[in-house]
Amino acid sequence: MKTTIIITPDPAGQNVKKFLIVKKINFYETQTLGIVSENVDECVGGDVLIFATTHKSSQGIPCLTIHFPGNFGNADLGGKEKELCIAPASLLKNIYLAMKKHYTGEVTMEATHHGPYLRKAAVFVEIGCTEKNWKDPALGKIIAEAIEEGRNTPKQYKTIIVLGGGHYSPEVNKILTDTEYAVGHFCSKYNLKFLDETMLLQMYQKNVEKIDSFALDWKGMGAEKERIISLLDKLKLPYKKTKEITGSRLEE
Repeated sequence: MKTTIIITPDPAGQNVKKFLIVKKINFYETQTLGIVSENVDECVGGDVLIFATTHKSSQGIPCLTIHFPGNFGNADLGGKEKELCIAPASLLKNIYLAMKKHYTGEVTMEATHHGPYLRKAAVFVEIGCTEKNWKDPALGKIIAEAIEEGRNTPKQYKTIIVLGGGHYSPEVNKILTDTEYAVGHFCSKYNLKFLDETMLLQMYQKNVEKIDSFALDWKGMGAEKERIISLLDKLKLPYKKTKEITGSRLEE
């Protein structure tokens, strides 16, 4: 699986770019922000695109984040409505673990969100959350090193799809950190309302790895839980509780 690093014209992307140049690591630079780089997959080689870019949050907490692009509902931030990109789950986990190794602050996987829509597999690796953080050379170096280390790690994992919980999920991070599972697409609680048979099948199919099962954050699905379980049963898609993945006591 050949990867291509995409550098975008934002402070974090330009920060990471400096360290890629120093390490003589090849990359492709866009003239558009990552979320609207709809046709970049037609301009570059490789099977998987790795975007190095900014993460924004109203909380302003310094962090490193990673996620897959795609929209469960409206395309308010690039991409296409109800279209997901292909998720390279083992690559995401390998980069995530490399970030955890090199950074003592907060590292988190986010739920699948925003554009662009691409026909190739893609993952976003981000520095958050303020301009000071985006331009911090220490963080730019960590991202550059984590991407290079992660994409050169051949380890593959059993892969699950997660439903429920917050956009930043301690349960998902625990799976990535403490188990032999990788996480493909992840739909948080606030987007469960968009899931129908077509979207569930898309979540199951648009992954590099074969999916072991859906993993349900049992307490984090709210009023949508029974409806979604009914759909999974109808589609004969396997599922289990996230607590079964993490090995914790099962929630009743």
